[in-house]
Amino acid sequence: MTLDNLCARYPALTAQFKELPARLLEISDPVQLYPGQKVVVRDEPVKYAYYILSGELLVCNETMEGKFSTWMTMHAPTIISDLEILAGIGTYAASVSAAARCVALRSPAEEFTALLRSDVDFLWSVAAMVTQKNFALSHTRGNAAFRSSLDKTALFLLQHCVLSPPGDGESVVLKTRSRIASEVIISQKTLDRCLMRLRDDGYLSIVRGKVRISASQHQRLLDTWGPTC
Repeated sequence: MTLDNLCARYPALTAQFKELPARLLEISDPVQLYPGQKVVVRDEPVKYAYYILSGELLVCNETMEGKFSTWMTMHAPTIISDLEILAGIGTYAASVSAAARCVALRSPAEEFTALLRSDVDFLWSVAAMVTQKNFALSHTRGNAAFRSSLDKTALFLLQHCVLSPPGDGESVVLKTRSRIASEVIISQKTLDRCLMRLRDDGYLSIVRGKVRISASQHQRLLDTWGPTC
């Protein structure tokens, strides 16, 4: 797929291209990533940098015993390999998989590194993306580290509402229970109990197994578990 084909298929991306360095477009190939696709694998060599234009990804790790843990969700625009390239480390710190269909610009790691060294403004924007992800991760984990499972679940729901505000309708949590439990770092049984309690206390609704949060329920969550909590 060429950049022209990409723009024709996804017109909304045209505006993003205008904000990117011309050199990045020259050295990159447009690629599509599909849900469940492994993009990079922990401890493997860093070969490419991916500038994610649209979509959602999961940062995850898997143990030798097959236990799988997701510990961060990344939303476009974001970059894969930014941490490793800026740190000067040649292997991936974690695995990344696509959670939804993504559109990305893939460039060789060496050329991406050279671009960062030659374009201070682009280097600054990439560094900002890294620190934003680290801040969000530190803030979320810092909030949840010493809290109860109920608190962790409520904080997850508040984070969800930041990305998908209820507005005049309802915000529906589309993630599976197993994925939520993995992100919150509690068992699925514990998560189910917490969701039932939050439902019974009027903080959310559950319809056909999906968690739904209205504007008034969101406000109740904020009143109880908001920024000052």
